[in-house]
Order: sequence, then structure tokens, then C-alpha cells
Amino acid sequence: MSAIDGGVTLLAPGGAYVACARALVVADLHAGYVQTLQRRGYTLPTQGDDALHERLRAMFARADVARVVVAGDLVHGLPALAGRGGARSPLDALLDALDGRALTVVPGNHDRGAHDLLRKRGVEVTPCAEVGAHVVLHGDEDVDRLRGERALALGRGGSLMVGHHHPALTLDDGAGTRRRVPAFAHAPGLLCLPALAPLARGADLLREDYAEGICALATARELSVAVAVGAEVIPVGTLARVRAAYRGAPTGAAAKRR
Repeated sequence: MSAIDGGVTLLAPGGAYVACARALVVADLHAGYVQTLQRRGYTLPTQGDDALHERLRAMFARADVARVVVAGDLVHGLPALAGRGGARSPLDALLDALDGRALTVVPGNHDRGAHDLLRKRGVEVTPCAEVGAHVVLHGDEDVDRLRGERALALGRGGSLMVGHHHPALTLDDGAGTRRRVPAFAHAPGLLCLPALAPLARGADLLREDYAEGICALATARELSVAVAVGAEVIPVGTLARVRAAYRGAPTGAAAKRR
């Protein structure tokens, strides 16, 4: 766990816990990812969302969560809302994993067409959610609107919380071992959450083109990065500093000679 401004605690592998509201904010669950791709004709082995459910339960075990707020892309598409061959739907399985906790969804681009079906299942669907002083959007809205919402949230001591960008960071030991891990990117009045979906590879913040959506809201010097490794959230410094460190680090044979 790692505390940031506004009474927010970052939880591995990808949640923001707001204690005053007993709310856990997560993003980009993409429930039913495999089923949706199978319906589109992709040949994939059937795989459920057990790993996703375990990620949620791990965070529930570390915080007193009464409400889950999803910053977009609860599901990967409409097939996630219907069972197949008599099987329960990915949405049913996800609701079971919440174990009675209230669920609020700010729809993302993959939730299109699912609003009414979600409401029928007792899910609150809203274009914008408030959690204490914080405001939750998906993150694919107009940049000017996002900047305005950030300013408003900052003015009342909160943050704009978004998903959509799937931030991650590639860790490199300089001797050939590389691993991409989920990352939180935050600045005063802004928090971008990593994708909670286990199959999401993530967009490496070291690459300027992958991070341009986040950096349209806050500069690399403003943004602080924390990575989720195992059950820990580890702050690693500003994005500008992390990039400078990696650019100056020796790689390959040069690293091995040191």
C-alpha cells in the first residue's frame, strides 16, 4: 500500500482506496475478454476470469470496501453479459466476486451497449462518479474536459481518477531480465489507474507515444509513478526522472561488464 494526497491509498495490483467513502476505485477489468474474442472468431482456449476475481479479493482483504467504482471497461464487450452453452456469464461471476458490495460503473469504450443490461442487474451506471472529493471518469473523454475536471477536483482537495491508458513500466536489471508491471501515474489533482485485467500487457510509460494521453493532462515532471509488484505498491519517482535514469543506464554487454 502507498498513500497519496486526498486520503487515497494505492493498492496492488491496481486499486485506489478512498477510506472516507469506503470505496475502491479500479479501471479496465475487461471481464469476459476471452469470451468476447471467441465470439469475434478468434481461436483461443476458453479461460475464465478467476485471476481477475482473485485480484479484487486480494484488495478487499486489505481494505474495508463497501463500494466498488469502475473507471470504465468493466467488460470487454456484450458477450460478457451473456452465458454460453448453459454457463454463467462473466458478469454473473464478477458480481459474485464482489460479495454483495455496491457497484458503480462509469462506462468505457468497451462497455458500449451494455448500460441497460447492467442496470437490470442492479449496477449503478453513470457518466461521471463522485467518491468523496474525487471524480471518476473513464479517461477517453475530450482533453479539455478532463483538464477542467482535474482543476475542479484539485480545488476541493481531490483528484480526477481515470483509467483507459493502461499505464505500466518495464523494469530492466541491465543484464537481460525485463518485466513489465502495472503502474499508477499521479500528480496533484490527477490519478491514472493501471488496468486490472490480468491479460492487459500495459502501455510502457517509458515510451512517450504510449504515455501521450496521460501527459496531455500532466507533464512528465509533474507525474509521479508507483509500480505494483506482487502485493506491494512501490513509488519510483517522477516520470521524467525514471525516463532519465533508464536512458542513462547501461544495457546488454556494457551492463554485464560492470
